[in-house]
Amino acid sequence: MLACSSSGTESAADGSEGDAGTASGGAGTSDGGLGIGAGTGTGGSGAGGSGAGSGGGLTDGGECAAVVQQAESIKKPVDVIFVIDNSSSMDGEINQVQDRINDDFAQIIEASGIDYRVIMVTRYGEVGRRLGGSDNPVCIRAPLGASDCADPHNTQLQNNPPRFFHHSTDIESRDSLCKLLEAFGTGDELADDNNDLGNRPFNWTPVAANGWSEFLRPDSFKTFVEITDDDVSCNKYGYDFDDGNGVAGGQRVAQDFDAALLALSPQHFGTAASRNYNWFSIVAMSENAPASEPWPPTAPIQTGECSPGSDGAGTGYQGLSVLTGGLRWPTCRNDDFDAMFQAIAQGVIAGAQLSCEWDIPAPPAGQTFDKDLVNVRFTPGAGAPEDIFFHQSAGDCGPSGGWYYDDNTSPTRVLACDATCDVITRDENGRIDVLFGCETNVQVPR
Repeated sequence: MLACSSSGTESAADGSEGDAGTASGGAGTSDGGLGIGAGTGTGGSGAGGSGAGSGGGLTDGGECAAVVQQAESIKKPVDVIFVIDNSSSMDGEINQVQDRINDDFAQIIEASGIDYRVIMVTRYGEVGRRLGGSDNPVCIRAPLGASDCADPHNTQLQNNPPRFFHHSTDIESRDSLCKLLEAFGTGDELADDNNDLGNRPFNWTPVAANGWSEFLRPDSFKTFVEITDDDVSCNKYGYDFDDGNGVAGGQRVAQDFDAALLALSPQHFGTAASRNYNWFSIVAMSENAPASEPWPPTAPIQTGECSPGSDGAGTGYQGLSVLTGGLRWPTCRNDDFDAMFQAIAQGVIAGAQLSCEWDIPAPPAGQTFDKDLVNVRFTPGAGAPEDIFFHQSAGDCGPSGGWYYDDNTSPTRVLACDATCDVITRDENGRIDVLFGCETNVQVPR
């Protein structure tokens, strides 16, 4: 595989180091990465390592010119999953959620242009009107929801795609983490006892027979928003979480739930090395100073409780926010939910990660791109450009990162390895250039 060049020598035989290109021609890499050169000459070739490519300098001019495509930095879609406690003490918080979510959350995200959807995991119904094990169900009205919520107790739940989905599940004071994992693949109206499913005055028609996972998009970043005034203590469905209202317990719960969530669906939630979710907590913790400010992820777990209305500081939920870079607020300030929701909306917008996949563009007239002459270069917001090397597949990616094709035979997209993607998504001012070598019917001098 030879790079297009206006002059220079052919690369050495397969497996040898090869001659270095003249001037500023790029050198091949021992792991088979495709080298990048800004001047004339071909680089060395090598068959070693995980990618069996050949290095080569791509010229800036001459009969066969490299085409530089700046990859568009498109932010991922975001799925926001609200998990809301339906217990008897949550009426104030739920009323605020219902009143504020349209104007102080959805409207802000909508204006940003982010492709978002909201997924509720909580019992559907009328706040303050008991339904099964839920004292305070939730109904989200239009325009985000599909209902006017005038009489949700007697009205079948309706989703409002593509923006709003609701998985009706009874969330008790301390069991939301267990319920969240179980309901991922279980139909709505997940029951805690034999009475829960029989307490509606109409026949319930499931809207998500296979769980709230039906509402997730595979290419989206996931943001969880937990709203509760209690601790974590649940032993259900094969899961066991108990934060003991302490720092060590909160850290343990966060680590255990994170491991369970990642194992549940790496496609949706990522891996420990590259998580695809974060966690915001509105829990009964002590207030920051000033009280209007959220606790940042750099602040330690707080064991102090706010007043009034606190049943526990929710250290397990706090631990998840610390682990994943989310913010935390006290539920006792539910009269400030407008500011909280605005901050969460801004956090969702800021946290929407850059895409790590780029389309291969159509070639210039009269030219055909050679898939063996594609190079990827990352220029960080502050620093020198870095060449990213090719791998035959995602399975060949390692800690040093790299890139690979969606299809090695007929590629249409360039994809970054997880380690490289993690670097790129943390640098919103960075730039990706995809350099395409070309084939023409012009005789190239040798």
